[in-house]
Amino acid sequence: MNKILLIAVVLDPRYKSLYLDFFFPKLQKDKDLVAGMVKEVKKIFEKLYYEYAEADPLAAQAFIDATRPKVDNLVEIDEEDSHAANMKQFMMLRKEKDVVEIRDELDKYFLEASEDPANPKFNMLDWWKENCPRYPILSKIARDVFVVPVLTVASESAFSLGKRVVDPFRSSLTPQMVECLVCLSDWLRTADFSMYKEPT
Repeated sequence: MNKILLIAVVLDPRYKSLYLDFFFPKLQKDKDLVAGMVKEVKKIFEKLYYEYAEADPLAAQAFIDATRPKVDNLVEIDEEDSHAANMKQFMMLRKEKDVVEIRDELDKYFLEASEDPANPKFNMLDWWKENCPRYPILSKIARDVFVVPVLTVASESAFSLGKRVVDPFRSSLTPQMVECLVCLSDWLRTADFSMYKEPT
């Protein structure tokens, strides 16, 4: 299975890695193999993230600075201090303990609630465009992953087109002439083709 397609699933904010946990058992009954598959995809995703973070250290540092918890240092309290001061110190300690450690964008992305998969108006590319400031590195990964074509129909049809253009009767054509025939054929098929204007 192509791992880049699985990375694309993880980058979908409606599914994230939970989708893999849900569907891999439907493909494979062996639980150890399923756990290994999910772990491998997560490992590849993390490796990809850290390669992008290494390539753009300013974005990684900006995220760390923005998400670092700001907890004041505990103040030394004398034994004679009031109950209110003790409660204040306790609340600060509780606040510090309740904070979930977010080391990087990966942690933040996976800890946030997923988008509703049943929403028909959800547009994943718009979501990444809006959340680019929150996830500077992950948005770069998403940009590069989602540009990969899932189907190879266009490239296959380009190669199979050669048989139709260069048949046994036209085998002596030069490569430049074949290119001209293919381009002319495409231009003639467009709806707004005109002999009096430059083709686009």
